[in-house]
Amino acid sequence: MRLHPKYNSLLTVAAIALTAVIAACSTTATSATGPTNPGNASKGDSVNLSGTYDLVFFTGETVDANDGATIALTKSTYNLQATGTFNGKLGPDSGTYVAVDTASAAGVVAGTIVLTSLVNQGSPTQGAFVVSHDTLQVNVSNNGSAQQTMWVKQ
Repeated sequence: MRLHPKYNSLLTVAAIALTAVIAACSTTATSATGPTNPGNASKGDSVNLSGTYDLVFFTGETVDANDGATIALTKSTYNLQATGTFNGKLGPDSGTYVAVDTASAAGVVAGTIVLTSLVNQGSPTQGAFVVSHDTLQVNVSNNGSAQQTMWVKQ
């Protein structure tokens, strides 16, 4: 997922460091889960977010039939298509992702997601995610401000 190509080098370094930490921790992952079955994930597990989701919320922007986005996720890849104003903000984009559950509460699937864009020269973007039934919330930092997105599974 790409947010306007104004990347802060400190954010990039932090994302790379986080990717290394996630890779080190994820070797102990025992299962993967998707948003339709969040009860199977526990702290430290890799999370499979597979599905196709429509953008329903983006911080400070209107999401409608003319301005929106769809993201298709497999177990480890993403493909983002956007329309209208979101075409320049989010996509098109594709790449790989790693989502790791870091929630302490049982039955809650939330944690860290790192997206590595193939379109934007493989620059990783770090964010936080929360899965609830058919809704996926992803928040990323962009030039010091938080960009909140909410996606609903088709």
